[in-house]
Amino acid sequence: MKQRKSRLHHDTLALVLKQHFPVHATRLTVLCAVVLAMIRARSVVLYSLVTHLELPGSAKVRYKRLKRFVQFALPDTCLAALVLGCLPRGKQWLILDRTHWKLGKTHINILLLSTVWQGFSLPLVWTVLSTGGNSTQTQRITLLERVQSVLPAGDTLGMLGDREFIGRDWFVFLRK
Repeated sequence: MKQRKSRLHHDTLALVLKQHFPVHATRLTVLCAVVLAMIRARSVVLYSLVTHLELPGSAKVRYKRLKRFVQFALPDTCLAALVLGCLPRGKQWLILDRTHWKLGKTHINILLLSTVWQGFSLPLVWTVLSTGGNSTQTQRITLLERVQSVLPAGDTLGMLGDREFIGRDWFVFLRK
């Protein structure tokens, strides 16, 4: 019974994801397994997901498969299309944020555009900035242009962001 229920969840998720992720069937199978494993494990740590991952092979084989999978670049706006497609139609707030943290000695500086639903921030698109500090106006414009094609017309209520997001070109772009 548990196996059938799990298969039903996988098949239902595959139908939804297939609409937004134009990837090979094998990658879609792994994507579904990873999403369901993250829900079960309540974690995104690959090593933790291995025991929850319903894919064939030993734990070592599944871990290698996960490592290969996360290196695959999904088409740019797939996640944004999925998130926006699952949310109810209506006015959406967009949130622009930049975060900087260290992974060992490596600095990671990310510019992120997300939307809000029931108090949760759902990521749409992001870019890893090559330098520390604030983003440029061009980087912000480019990020927003990437997601414009999947934003439902008239559904954007406004944008929230920190005071670091300033500049004449940026505000001219937002008015358009």
